[in-house]
Amino acid sequence: MFACRSEVVEAYHEGALALMFRLTKGRFIVGYALGERGMLFRGELLSECTDDEARRAARQIASYFAELDAFDEYMATQHEDEEDL
Repeated sequence: MFACRSEVVEAYHEGALALMFRLTKGRFIVGYALGERGMLFRGELLSECTDDEARRAARQIASYFAELDAFDEYMATQHEDEEDL
């Protein structure tokens, strides 16, 4: 049976989350999602690492994609402003 535990490592603005799923045999899936019911947009399978290393990787992935989301939102706003002119 598939045994895992999930953990919200960090919550960001507008509901973005850094997530960590503990799997068996010292493996983790870490990644970035939007909201508690959101889609996992980016994740990686890690093996042979500690909980702290997995949390650090989850934060790195989430920070990167949260920055991309903020940039995309900014660009969309700029594009809308240009259309209004």
